[in-house]
Amino acid sequence: MTESDAPDHSVHRSFAFQLLNPKALRDYRPMILKLVEELIDSFIDQGEVEFVSGFASKLPALVTARMAGFPNSLLEDSHAWGQIEASGAPFLPPEKYEEHLRARDSMVEYVRSAIEARADHPPDDGIGKLIKLQVERDGQFNLPYVRAQAAVLLAGGTTTTAHMLGMGLLLLIRRPEVLRRVSEDKTLIRLFLDEALRVEAPVQWVPRRVAQDVELGGVKIPAGSHVFLGWGSANRDETVFENPDAFDIDRDATHKHVSFGHGPHACLGLPLARLELTIAFEQLLTRLKDIRLKPGAEPRHIDSPSFRGLRSLPITFRRTA
Repeated sequence: MTESDAPDHSVHRSFAFQLLNPKALRDYRPMILKLVEELIDSFIDQGEVEFVSGFASKLPALVTARMAGFPNSLLEDSHAWGQIEASGAPFLPPEKYEEHLRARDSMVEYVRSAIEARADHPPDDGIGKLIKLQVERDGQFNLPYVRAQAAVLLAGGTTTTAHMLGMGLLLLIRRPEVLRRVSEDKTLIRLFLDEALRVEAPVQWVPRRVAQDVELGGVKIPAGSHVFLGWGSANRDETVFENPDAFDIDRDATHKHVSFGHGPHACLGLPLARLELTIAFEQLLTRLKDIRLKPGAEPRHIDSPSFRGLRSLPITFRRTA
């Protein structure tokens, strides 16, 4: 799916999208809400939490595992799978690159085993549905194909959504007036999320190969060249966003950000990510108040060539009731 163009890409994408279509999302909503409430319950009485490890990194991994039909005990593994750099891997230091390879191989092997175990009698979980859909379409079971599609779905949305949860909360904490407005009027969450995605795109760039000779900004780029598309830079284009470095949930152009990509290869998991983020912030801002950075603590960013996110975010708060 990620390495093909039309018409093949359209076939692969429409196949996987059947797990993320509007009906599927409606079915996922109660499950996501329950997971969000359980995670908040786990720390709300303490008045403080390290938000990344206590909530942001857990929620997307749990949602993904629940969708696929994997046990909760796989939480740590699925979190590690979400850290796979993909495009950024060639830019990692040697020891980090080795970690990347181990995580990738672990994911591939687990997914392969899970698919094989379900192949003869596919259950009604995400992996089982992929198997049924593939057999119905092609007439016979194709393990490599189902594995590849499942891997994209499992790894693609965990880390980016986790990063957006952490960065989004930090943006609110550092802007008390915006935090107050969004807490009092939850309909502003959609505007807040779009502006947060614009300012702190969880994926800063992606690679592409030029299909034909082209000239951009007076620069000739021959076919076959490799280029980086800078989503983080595009999101601060002053010809599109007035005063682009400012965080402004009232700007008219916020929705024009490209943090989910653009065109045929735009993020397949966009609807699911929006649903998770919306439910999470609705519940966090309903059940918690006076959210602040823990005194003496500073947020720590991850070390990554392509991702933008937090390693830790220690916060304090009071419960609303």
